[in-house]
Amino acid sequence: MVIAGVLYTWYMSQQPLPPTVQQQTLSPAKTLKMTPKTPDPDAPVGVVLQSLTTPLKPPANAALNIKTTPGAACKIDVKYNNVAAQDAGLVPKIADEFGLVQWTWSVPSGIVPGKWPVEATCANTKNSGYYRAELEVTQ
Repeated sequence: MVIAGVLYTWYMSQQPLPPTVQQQTLSPAKTLKMTPKTPDPDAPVGVVLQSLTTPLKPPANAALNIKTTPGAACKIDVKYNNVAAQDAGLVPKIADEFGLVQWTWSVPSGIVPGKWPVEATCANTKNSGYYRAELEVTQ
């Protein structure tokens, strides 16, 4: 069976290509230009969870990904035992042209096991949206 395949491939390579294929020329590909839309500063703002790293065992890195209105200003609040987490990754961000925002932060060792609130708030000039999730810390 393998020999038949090799012979067929060799035979086909010896044959000239049909004239329509030999004369065909390729034209350059058309460039599709996409201009991002300017976000409406008064658009409704929703916040939808895309992903959250949970459960986790500290020390570990956690990540929250959300989808919201493009151009919305977003902030994140993480609390362990009613104390706000302090981490360089927990800074306010602006949603990209697709409405995506991602935060990554470190969950230090010594955090008491339990479920802790992770809150994302996004807003534009007139509207705001909110999402609350729970980060589960295990032993």
